[in-house]
Amino acid sequence: MTIDLFDPKDLRAVVKSYVDASDEALNDLFGQAEKRHFKKNSFVIHQGEEPCSFVFIESGCLMTYLTDDNGYDHVLMFGFSGWWTGDIKGITNEIPSDYSIKALADTEVYMFSKNQFETLCEAHPVFERYFRKIFQNSLVSNQKRVMRQISANAEEKYKAFRTRFPKLELMVAQKHIASYLGITPEFFSSLRKRL
Repeated sequence: MTIDLFDPKDLRAVVKSYVDASDEALNDLFGQAEKRHFKKNSFVIHQGEEPCSFVFIESGCLMTYLTDDNGYDHVLMFGFSGWWTGDIKGITNEIPSDYSIKALADTEVYMFSKNQFETLCEAHPVFERYFRKIFQNSLVSNQKRVMRQISANAEEKYKAFRTRFPKLELMVAQKHIASYLGITPEFFSSLRKRL
């Protein structure tokens, strides 16, 4: 599956591609959330400092990552229009996030607290099915990525990345792509030149 990073999605259509949500349910989904705009390079969530939210991306690009004790960033995911991101553990336990989320381009999002999420699912059970499907897809995607990380060489990982995200290199620093691939920026630079 390739992603057109520059193609904002109709979020109502994205939700309806998973479940048959009524207009009333969709109005509640977007009515309960806090819609926010983030400029390029601004933080949506700071690691360890803010209460967690589910983040539904309307347009733009977000990077979810962890900064370790040595100051190195480890990229967990990139997110685009129609995608969700956030720290599930932080949201579930209502604790500060283990991750930072940063805008890599001007980005519009809908943010949901745990309470908003729970209220929404209670009022409209269709969202229980929707989020189950989203979480299942996320789990499958993460399992594939883990297997690729432990079984593929750097060249194979990079080729898979370019196939899945053909335009991402146009807007993301090489060090972030290297981190996502689990290789050093120096090795990534030489790999790109070689390929």
